[in-house]
Amino acid sequence: MFIGRYRHTIDDKGRVSIPAKFREELGETVVITESVDGRCLYVFSLDEYAVKFKNMNDIAFSDDDENKAARYMGALSTYSDIDKQGRIIIPQEFRSDVELVRDVVILGAFSRIEIWNSDKWEEYFKETSNSDIRSAFKKVGL
Repeated sequence: MFIGRYRHTIDDKGRVSIPAKFREELGETVVITESVDGRCLYVFSLDEYAVKFKNMNDIAFSDDDENKAARYMGALSTYSDIDKQGRIIIPQEFRSDVELVRDVVILGAFSRIEIWNSDKWEEYFKETSNSDIRSAFKKVGL
């Protein structure tokens, strides 16, 4: 389970350090994908990605909506190995799509990690009202 919030920087080669507390659970290779809302990147362990998107293996080739979903998730996902220094490489296209520049926030969202542009995270965090949070908590049964 991933929890916590950490500030890191992306270097000129697109590498970012994954917090040490997250590395063991992630394994050696991760899947990076863009969030559906386009605000951040998600980072999944291979096992968790397989669980979350297991239905994608069973789509009907004749169903246009299912194919759209498979194309979207497939095109916006990539593998990345965690190097010996605990870093992953985020491809330039992915960084551009969610406006990751240098300063990022890496946060745990239980089954996944999220990587945010630091300024966008601060804006999102401030804009999320207490009523939004209470409503979200109710939706997930808290």
